[in-house]
Amino acid sequence: MNRTEFVAANLPNKAKYCNQLVKQFNTNKLQEQDISKALANIAENFIDHGIDKFQIESIMEGLSGNGWEKAVNVFSKSKGLNFNLFLGPMRAMEGKPLQLGFLFLEKHPLYPDIVKKVEDHVEEIGECIFGQPCSFHNRHVEYYNIISGAGPFINANGEYIALFTPFYIGNIKLTAEWLPLRRSIIFHNLIQARFEILSMSCAEKGLRINGKLPLFLTCTREQIEQAIILWLTLHELFHGSGPLPLFDSSVPKLKLGRKYSGIEEMRVDMTVWLALSKCRELFGELAAIAQHIILAERLIRSPSSNFDPAKRIVDSYSSDSENGMLWLSALAKNTCISFSNEKIDIDTVKTEAVLINLLNDIYQMESFAANKTEKEIAAILIQAATQLRNDLCMGDNNFMQFSPELKKYQEYIFELPKRLTVNFI
Repeated sequence: MNRTEFVAANLPNKAKYCNQLVKQFNTNKLQEQDISKALANIAENFIDHGIDKFQIESIMEGLSGNGWEKAVNVFSKSKGLNFNLFLGPMRAMEGKPLQLGFLFLEKHPLYPDIVKKVEDHVEEIGECIFGQPCSFHNRHVEYYNIISGAGPFINANGEYIALFTPFYIGNIKLTAEWLPLRRSIIFHNLIQARFEILSMSCAEKGLRINGKLPLFLTCTREQIEQAIILWLTLHELFHGSGPLPLFDSSVPKLKLGRKYSGIEEMRVDMTVWLALSKCRELFGELAAIAQHIILAERLIRSPSSNFDPAKRIVDSYSSDSENGMLWLSALAKNTCISFSNEKIDIDTVKTEAVLINLLNDIYQMESFAANKTEKEIAAILIQAATQLRNDLCMGDNNFMQFSPELKKYQEYIFELPKRLTVNFI
């Protein structure tokens, strides 16, 4: 049986003048001085797009070895501008080494209204889910399209889809003064391409929800874009909410890395799914579309992204693939998924009941741990994560096996492509 590992994602190149800059990043021997020259040659094009001249000068200083504080500062203060530019050291995720890269970003026009609606209703949303208000912890959630770039994010084949400043950029010492400048920049066109190519195309053939085609196959593209923004804005909100918020300095979730990251991602996405049910009146038709997108992403794309067909296991070094396997296993074990005619069908009434019970256990555990010391919290989280993996996926934090209920799914998932190859054309 043949398997296509990578599928091309051809994103519109709205800044072809950046090609000479990209070329310097793609040479065998990357030289800062050559990048500086290429940047200087197209500086006026960036300025014409509203990029601050001081930002370009600050990048030049960084490339000359004079530190990245100024460049990081200007970029971090560019919230909501139509175009953003950063060139310098960056990492695609927590724990990855810094590498030289660049990103030229264009603001997505649909995000401000949706983000504002969520921000304006954090108390109402929180009361529905937790019995108390939610919080973004002063993080500013934004959606930008990558219109040109090179380095870690472009080379990651669509695996990493957000930049968290100032933590992921610049080789700088992070102090309290940087905290008000935090941004969560989500690359919408990368997520959209990933969804359309790796999830949506497969869903038409093999996914049904309550016996029908998923809503994202019958709605407009703009509605899909809006629903993705709604989902991921709530996702970021719930990371910062609940008994053990991810961004609370006394909570060691980030320090635990992949020992807990897949569980955290599962917790957040499942909480979003339930919130979309409870807040359907607030979010209208986008709520159900977003729920169907979450199901397709978590049941199709996520588990296939690290599936090893030879060993019939999913390598869970990625929190994304582990998140998908936990969803799959939880729904299959509780008969929310049925298989027929090479299709999987999801019963959303059963799914909602399963998610309520699963999250109830997680939030009881987190509430119990909330007043403990950091070391005690870490031990409780690791024990709970290990137990959940064993109960659902018969694996550990290195790999996850398909449960007996998912044997049929192995053949379905085998043929799915894993990653994107990102091109700007």
